[in-house]
Amino acid sequence: MRFSTSCYRIIAHLPRSSSASPGHSNIIYHPDIQRYTILDVATQKVLRQDSVLKVAEDGRIGEHVIVLQPLLLRMQRDTHGGIALCKPTVAIKLDEPMAKRAKGVRALGALSSWFGGEQEPTRS
Repeated sequence: MRFSTSCYRIIAHLPRSSSASPGHSNIIYHPDIQRYTILDVATQKVLRQDSVLKVAEDGRIGEHVIVLQPLLLRMQRDTHGGIALCKPTVAIKLDEPMAKRAKGVRALGALSSWFGGEQEPTRS
């Protein structure tokens, strides 16, 4: 019979950030975008590393409202570390609304006719 040395843990709360001040454990900082899948409550969009966000001086971007999907860890019985099998999904309320991105070709203005867009009137 095979014996597995792995055990699994589900963590349904966010670990308190080391830079959070007492009483502010629900603050989300910009580097947390790599550790969690973050969903903006206002726009229902997932934040990415290259999202256009207004970041406070201390790195704060908002506060978490709820953990939608918990963290799943595979732990070894002999060690203290674990491997994250599934990142937690967190809904947050941003301090400042997300800025909109440029629309690629439309942001080029007059050059949009080059790519099959509206034609500019020619002067005679």
